[in-house]
Amino acid sequence: MSRECYWYVTMIRLSEVFDSQLKAYFVQNRKQHTTQKFRTLMKQFAKNLEQSISNRGKYLFELEFLYRKLLNTMATTDASAKIADKKPITDYIYEMYKSSLRSGQICIYLKYASMLVCIHDNDRAVTLLKDIESMITSDMVQISMLPEKKCVKPVIDRAQSLAPHEIAKILAAKIIMNVEFTTLEMNCAPSHLMYEMYKILTEDDDRVRCNKISKEIAVIDAKPFLYYLQYLAHEETEGKYSSKIKLFNYIESLDIRPVGLFDTAYNLKGHIFELENEASKTWQAYVTSATLVPRNNAAYWHMCRLFSQYVADKSPYERTK
Repeated sequence: MSRECYWYVTMIRLSEVFDSQLKAYFVQNRKQHTTQKFRTLMKQFAKNLEQSISNRGKYLFELEFLYRKLLNTMATTDASAKIADKKPITDYIYEMYKSSLRSGQICIYLKYASMLVCIHDNDRAVTLLKDIESMITSDMVQISMLPEKKCVKPVIDRAQSLAPHEIAKILAAKIIMNVEFTTLEMNCAPSHLMYEMYKILTEDDDRVRCNKISKEIAVIDAKPFLYYLQYLAHEETEGKYSSKIKLFNYIESLDIRPVGLFDTAYNLKGHIFELENEASKTWQAYVTSATLVPRNNAAYWHMCRLFSQYVADKSPYERTK
């Protein structure tokens, strides 16, 4: 195995460890317990991590990483419950969010920003999203892009000069994790993303799905989600237009190939057209998404939804003829 290939494989494995632990915990435990019990389990998990971190032993960085991500999940889960009950977000939840931001992870910042958008705290959301955008540098790579070796060469080149115990730190700093929402967090995600939780439509889809697709979890690449949140958060036309163009340019930069979570990004494009009442462009966006990624794609739900709305709108007219 060449040295470059070795570092590439190491990067894949470490990033999967960072990205999969909490997802696996949710999948394994969510259906076995009530929502309240699951929250209790997460809090116990957090206490166990705190104890391990306080011992200052091996894998301190990795433990801190998981702890901050868990805090973010707990904050988003609790905030989602508050939104469902039409209650304000408590100071305790805000403190968990702020503590989780110490990880420096783009995906964690974006979940906080998404919650702000969902409670219509748009001024704070716009400011936070601007800060997040400034955190993303040209040498960062989205985790779903790792199979594209040409995208990760700068990260590999830098990692090769580091000691083994520093590798995890550089990978965490340069790999942008996906943004994920479980069903317990769904009220902190734009409602359009709910369909991503149910993109596995048939048993055949389930058999061929890749690891990045999970049941009852909405997963999206960080960059298109950032631009989409900016579009939702901005109230003035100029801000919306700028955000829309950034998302559209991002999609075009993929050379119209299904790289990363391409279908989800294209579905966000469709939703923007939908919000702007561009019916023809909306339909074309969802059709293109389904054409490029024919399996495990929420675009089918959106097309069914649009067709249902069209029939419903036509029915009163037809009855009066």
